[in-house]
Amino acid sequence: MAKSKKDKSQVEEKNVEVVEEEESTLYYFYSVGCGFCKKAEPIVDKFNKSGKYPEILKLDLAEPDNKGLKDELEKKYNKRCGTPWFIEAETGNQVCGFREKDIIEKWLEGEDIPAPPRPKGPPPKVPFMGAPDGEVEK
Repeated sequence: MAKSKKDKSQVEEKNVEVVEEEESTLYYFYSVGCGFCKKAEPIVDKFNKSGKYPEILKLDLAEPDNKGLKDELEKKYNKRCGTPWFIEAETGNQVCGFREKDIIEKWLEGEDIPAPPRPKGPPPKVPFMGAPDGEVEK
């Protein structure tokens, strides 16, 4: 009988490990002066208050430890992103840049979110590029 108790405790330990593996760590990296981060923050707060998904940890990149973690995740998953940046630490599944609530929700549900399409055509010119010297000084 002692053997069956031992087997039962081993099964319970394995179940605990599985539960721990399913718990994911979600990060939201932001910069204080970032306009898109300011738009994303209320979305993050709504998801965190809902309790429907794991908590998204908000990390300010002004803190050196947070910057170090971001650099580590970028290196681990060979990804580069500015802010805002959402990433699931265990898988590297990410959302780079600002996205609407429905896209973030799909990411929380485990979907891979592709990068947004690039605008077609040449990049816009800075207003004074190519302007005569006299007009730039005005």
